[in-house]
Amino acid sequence: MFSKINTKNYDDFYDLNIKKVLEDWEPADAIREFIANALDETTISGAGINPEITKDTEGWWHIHDYGRGLKIENFAQNENKEKSARDDVIGKFGVGLNDAVAVLYRNNIEFYIISNGRLFFPGKKVKAGDSREETLHIFIKNYSEPNEIGTDIVIKCTDTDIEKAKSKFCAFGNYEMMDRNKHGQILKNKNGISKIYFNGVEIAEAEDFLFSYNITNANAHLKKALNRERKNVGKTAFAKKIEDILEQCKQPSVLSILYEQVKKHNTRKNELNYTKVEANVIINHENLNTSKEKNIYVTSEQLHNSDSAREILDMKEQDGIETIEISDKAYKRIEAYNESCVQENAKIMTLSNFVTTRSKSFVPEIIAYSSLTEEEKDIFDSYKKLEQVFPTPKEVQSIKIAKQLYTKEELYGTVGLWNPEEKTIYILKDQLISREKFLGTLYHEFIHAKTGFSDVSRQFENQLTQVIGLFANQYIDSK
Repeated sequence: MFSKINTKNYDDFYDLNIKKVLEDWEPADAIREFIANALDETTISGAGINPEITKDTEGWWHIHDYGRGLKIENFAQNENKEKSARDDVIGKFGVGLNDAVAVLYRNNIEFYIISNGRLFFPGKKVKAGDSREETLHIFIKNYSEPNEIGTDIVIKCTDTDIEKAKSKFCAFGNYEMMDRNKHGQILKNKNGISKIYFNGVEIAEAEDFLFSYNITNANAHLKKALNRERKNVGKTAFAKKIEDILEQCKQPSVLSILYEQVKKHNTRKNELNYTKVEANVIINHENLNTSKEKNIYVTSEQLHNSDSAREILDMKEQDGIETIEISDKAYKRIEAYNESCVQENAKIMTLSNFVTTRSKSFVPEIIAYSSLTEEEKDIFDSYKKLEQVFPTPKEVQSIKIAKQLYTKEELYGTVGLWNPEEKTIYILKDQLISREKFLGTLYHEFIHAKTGFSDVSRQFENQLTQVIGLFANQYIDSK
């Protein structure tokens, strides 16, 4: 149908006044501008119907929006004040439409624009007032179609050009939206590729990210970095906005994925390198922790510091608590959050919080020796028979049996404890169920008392090995 239109007859024309055609633009870039204009018009007009991109039976592609229609003034190369006043549109510069026309004309790609009862098409014409120079014009022809609404751009281009142009827009990516807030949207990645969009148009691909993002509220830094083509925007330009989007996220499914990355301290995806994100994910995860899993958060220095290591190992091996290494900055943010908590049970368990809480809850319920059964007394006294092999360390002044060690026994399942301040070893009564259990726990605490070494230290392991050797040698000699 469009191939039969007589373009030699027209009712009006407009000089586009284009001095230079963009050499690095391809047909797909021009089509991208048409799509961007269609999306913007849908947003501004509140059309309520998304633009449609379809191919008719004659091989023409249609980009059809249901907005207010195109006017000749839209070809004027001025900043679009209507768009400049809004933060939810793509275009700002007011020259994309003309550039798109010029690029398609240069590439001999036929196209028409049908809108408001008129047909627009490009062509060369002598510039007004200068009989020697031909410039690119838009010609206007009265033309109407039945039930015409909005603007229909009709292009004779390849399918590849259309698909390449569409790929630049979030709207045509068929993304699963995982969460949204005032800063933007979190999108499920497709084919392992993370893309960053601004108001629905791609501005960058991001390496090693968990999600794709559509930023809908730009800060000054991002606005300054945006170029006309919205291409190859640097990571530093959009990093703060990604951080803002994730900081506001409270969607459990997203937090769960992010939290798994928190636990991979040395192989995390890039989102977790943002301090606010790391801390926010931990805080929100713990607040939504319906399974009540036991986690404690430590810094690298704490994890490798012998003074803290004893506590950490006790938690992991005896209390069933998982230690998770996080950055120093995230740790400080969590500590600040804990200080702001009114309720104690709302606090996140950090190492410092753990030590404080554990100290406050250390209220051992002592069982007198006289209250033990004869069998329990026999098990308790058995260590005295081994004094020649391994004497009770001089640091130990008393050994006490306790029904419980902490008021929060469900959290702290410690079966034995050396308290250097009191010079006392505490052992839970349930260890008296057998000589092996009691002696194993007692001599473990003896080594702590004698050496002062923590469980995870090399020195403690060496001392424990020596004690095992002593008892093994004594057993052989007794035979």
